[in-house]
Amino acid sequence: MKKIGLIIAMKEEAEKLIDKLQDIQVEEYKGRKFYLGKLKGVSVVIGVCGIGKVNAAHLATVMCNKYNVSLLISTGLAGGLAKLPKLSVLIADGVVQHDFDTTAFGRQKGHITGFDGPIFKTSKKETNILRSGIKNASSGIIATGDQFINSEEKRREIVAEFGAVACDMESGAVAQIASLEGIPCCIARVISDDAGDGAEDDFNTFINEASTLNANLILGTIDKL
Repeated sequence: MKKIGLIIAMKEEAEKLIDKLQDIQVEEYKGRKFYLGKLKGVSVVIGVCGIGKVNAAHLATVMCNKYNVSLLISTGLAGGLAKLPKLSVLIADGVVQHDFDTTAFGRQKGHITGFDGPIFKTSKKETNILRSGIKNASSGIIATGDQFINSEEKRREIVAEFGAVACDMESGAVAQIASLEGIPCCIARVISDDAGDGAEDDFNTFINEASTLNANLILGTIDKL
């Protein structure tokens, strides 16, 4: 039976989806709360992982092993690096961990040992389904790191190094765990800020509206996955 795991960093981002769950059950495990139920008739597990890569990796691992999910979706908000408009939707083709750096040993920045290259590709089939259900959705690479990007200099650096169009703090870790566990992974994000100077102000301004849009994009496509 299909069961989709939705990994979201913050309760503020997740609550609009949690409110739509039917037959909801709340379980606590390994210090985490998991919200089980159905969205549009599809069995889902929603986990609020907390901010950052380790938090996201831990929750993704639990989802794969305790709840036996058939698909992981990293979703929520993101910063737009390549001038993506605020409140626009990104369905990512892949993700790189921009803060992983072993270039001292001759490796490309972002290339994690044991993997073929720096980019973790999202599942093509499910990514195409998501994109086809969202009008004017953008595509491209999202860059993940344990930093909230609010610097024009850092924004330009990530774009130059990886060609990324957006950034977040969780998706790269989710994709890495999905690869290790042999589970398909998708990334669906709504742009809350431009990752430049003062991005934190835009994030706080748009978090509610962007979270509503994010819930709507999941609700509008989940039964097609």
